[in-house]
Amino acid sequence: MPPILLSTAVIRLSSLSTLSFSSAIHPWSPCRAFDFFRQLFKRVTSQRPATVSATPAPAAAAAGAGPPAAAAVGNQTAITSPMVGTFYRAPAPDADPYVEVGDTVTVGQTVCIVEAMKLMNEIESEVKGRVVKILVENAQPVEYGQKLFLVET
Repeated sequence: MPPILLSTAVIRLSSLSTLSFSSAIHPWSPCRAFDFFRQLFKRVTSQRPATVSATPAPAAAAAGAGPPAAAAVGNQTAITSPMVGTFYRAPAPDADPYVEVGDTVTVGQTVCIVEAMKLMNEIESEVKGRVVKILVENAQPVEYGQKLFLVET
């Protein structure tokens, strides 16, 4: 019998001969198919070897911390992206940017926009200081936690 590819595990149907169906349900019923695949999933996941990581998890990740808002380096603090999306320095293509190099920002001031799934999310500064460097070009994709600005505090 040919193997079936299921969630990166190759299984031969002959090894699953002990899976049972409920005889009270019609043979082609979606409920019966669901029950079969539920049993199959239980069998596959119970046979998977457990993996243990030898390195301890960081305390912030273990505590379920939120998005990295700012990362400090010396007297400069980085404003980071709280999500994956497209970085925009201005609210519109013909408008002035929210901040320029040398501008002073305050806590809560909008510094840019990150577009994610057609939603424009205003990113606010969580530090007070002077913008030293803009690390991302306009209309470029950004990742979660990527540094956007360096602010001298």
